[in-house]
Amino acid sequence: MNKYEPDRSSLLDGKLQSNDIVLFRYADVLLMQSEALVRQGLDGNAPLLRVRQRAGAPAKDATLDAILEERLVELAWEGWRRQDLVRFGKFTRAYDFREPIEGEDNGYTMVFPIPDNVILFSGNNISQNFGY
Repeated sequence: MNKYEPDRSSLLDGKLQSNDIVLFRYADVLLMQSEALVRQGLDGNAPLLRVRQRAGAPAKDATLDAILEERLVELAWEGWRRQDLVRFGKFTRAYDFREPIEGEDNGYTMVFPIPDNVILFSGNNISQNFGY
């Protein structure tokens, strides 16, 4: 999936060093704003509508499910999906080809294990995340 066209005239020793790298997109900011408003019990329709209008999609009411779905299609291949599913409380459920892992309902798969050398370096003041 190619979302951003590289600047072919910006070659610097073949490394494209003067190309900008997209870190955050305005559509992501608008979707975060819509989500924040909805989570406060306010109307998040306006920012969601701006994202959908730019994509040529019809209006949709801003609900948490609608925002999560919009983040799926708008931010595809940009590395946000796992954290979105964790934040929306849907990471441990079955979806696509993923089946829930036995015992994961306690949430241990939503955090990563702490490397052993970090625990040792802390003087054992840090304990391993539950489940690892």
